[in-house]
Amino acid sequence: MKKNLLAVTMAAMVVLSGCSGGGGQTSAPAADGGKTEADSGQTSAEKASGEASELLVSVWAGPHADLQKSVISEGYTDSQVTVDDVDYGNLKQKQLTSFQAAPGSGNYDVVWVNSQWMKEYVDSGYIIPLDDYIAEAGIDTGIYSRGLMDGCTFDGKIYGFPTFAQTLILAYDSEVFDQEGLKAPENAEELIQIAEHFKKQGSGIAVPAKQGSASTTLFSQLLYSDDGNYFDGDGKLNLTSEACVYAADVYDRLVQNSVDGCLAWHHDEVAEAVRTKDAPIGIIMSGLANQNSDPDKSLIVDTVKYAPVSGKKRQGGGLQYLLGVGGSKEFLQPESGL
Repeated sequence: MKKNLLAVTMAAMVVLSGCSGGGGQTSAPAADGGKTEADSGQTSAEKASGEASELLVSVWAGPHADLQKSVISEGYTDSQVTVDDVDYGNLKQKQLTSFQAAPGSGNYDVVWVNSQWMKEYVDSGYIIPLDDYIAEAGIDTGIYSRGLMDGCTFDGKIYGFPTFAQTLILAYDSEVFDQEGLKAPENAEELIQIAEHFKKQGSGIAVPAKQGSASTTLFSQLLYSDDGNYFDGDGKLNLTSEACVYAADVYDRLVQNSVDGCLAWHHDEVAEAVRTKDAPIGIIMSGLANQNSDPDKSLIVDTVKYAPVSGKKRQGGGLQYLLGVGGSKEFLQPESGL
């Protein structure tokens, strides 16, 4: 039964994640000392029912997760399939906690993985190949870009599917820009000037500056936008190149002129600050841009505009893609029946 549910859930996640783009929601602090669901290792459905589902799925919270839950609910009950949607900042840690827990401790059966985490998960034995499930479900992997599929294929075995590609972009409130007589920046120096302008007024620019993947993704985008690279022509690490030093300087000046709290913000918090008018401009993940058009979540539905994150010389970006499905190691346990 679990094997059939896995195949169905894989198909549902691939289709819906590919269509809907990214999303995210921040977990609100709980009353018991600020402990959230992401820390507890137990989903809302499990708390309500008192028992685990046959199939537990981990995904990044947001509109795409809501769609996945809606489709799955049409054919399955919570006791059969539970989608545990977690904000991006806590997603990996909660998955690692599940992987490392004893079997039968509410382990995830299917996980939604950032491409940067995939090799770590494979090398650690946290996820298993999906080739048999792909064959059983009749999924045509030829519909995906070969380059994206290569990122989730190791030693000739497939461990996931690419669901969508995204990059950092500028999102801004054009109404505020018009009031201030500003236009969209065309290079990094103009972006910093705009950030300084709003910082003097008490807000600033929203940027993903939380230590870890958020800050390094932003630095990488600034580096690539100036035609830079982490390595020189001989493939040696070169963090003192002119482009790297300039990108670090731009990053530093943006953070200095950012909205208060950005040093603790991941992509979800940045996008939320822009769409709720806490920041007139922000560097957001393109996969979160759809929320700006949702009147239930956004105050800038009619005024939001977008622009590329430009460097000193050109416009460039770091492509990030998300892998919709990875079978967890729980399927390797004898009690799984597989």
